[in-house]
Amino acid sequence: MEFLVGVLIVIVLVDLLLTFGVVRRLREHTTRLAELQNGPGGVLPGLRPGDAVPDFPSVSTTAGGTLSPAALRNRTSLVAFHSIGCGACEQDAPALADRLRVEAERGVPAFVVVATQGADGDAEHIRELAETMDGLAGVVGEHPGGPVQQAFDVGGYPTYFVVGHDGRVVSTSPRVSDLPTEAPAVVSAGGHPPNHNS
Repeated sequence: MEFLVGVLIVIVLVDLLLTFGVVRRLREHTTRLAELQNGPGGVLPGLRPGDAVPDFPSVSTTAGGTLSPAALRNRTSLVAFHSIGCGACEQDAPALADRLRVEAERGVPAFVVVATQGADGDAEHIRELAETMDGLAGVVGEHPGGPVQQAFDVGGYPTYFVVGHDGRVVSTSPRVSDLPTEAPAVVSAGGHPPNHNS
């Protein structure tokens, strides 16, 4: 009996050591992923506040609407980039749905661009996402590196942009919850608020 207790204690201690090793490794991976997501120098890839959204070909949403450069001008818009099979995108989906409801109440148009994987289930996934959005956002599916993603220089998923009435990026974040709830002052191409004193 004492032998079995001793073996059990050894097994528990080995299990604890392995668990601590796994937790430490997960922390290292989390730190590394954050570094990769934030890019060199802590700056996310993609358009920055003040950058103009370049022209891109118009694309149709699942509901028959259009996402185009013109659709992003003359009003503030929210553009989200997700990818099929992206765990962080799935985790952020409830917060995105909440944000889309708020934006819909404010009359802010929103678009969700989904990077497809070229798999048979892509169309079904996009259809389900569009149903989940319940008319709150125009949903567009395109291959990774498609024209809309290229225009916004998307380097990871999820990525969110608030585009001002002038077609310039107002804010961007890898988490929808980090976007300001009220659009900040429109910034100039140099990344600074415009000087109205001159």
